[in-house]
Amino acid sequence: GYTSRSEAIRHAIRSFIADMGVEEAGGFTTAVMVVVYARGKARVSLKVQHEFMDIIHTLIHAHMDGGACVDVLVLRGSPGRIREFASKLRAHKGVRYVRFMTIPPA
Repeated sequence: GYTSRSEAIRHAIRSFIADMGVEEAGGFTTAVMVVVYARGKARVSLKVQHEFMDIIHTLIHAHMDGGACVDVLVLRGSPGRIREFASKLRAHKGVRYVRFMTIPPA
């Protein structure tokens, strides 16, 4: 949780700006996405991931304390497709956290 409402608002604004950065990138981009969900919801995450296999380059799965799982994905695709993937994951119950960041070209 957050210690204050201001901290929560700052986090929300930073997340919004980071998400918008992928939209402005144009063409193809590389991004890293972190997804945290309840252990019993792995099937939901896998179902959505299968819809987006065209942009998933690498996937790492780990079990966390407290009955949660974390997936770390390296994505390569159009900014719109990456945002669509994040939106579909966020829409499911049991998915606790979805964040991504773009990686600038070398």
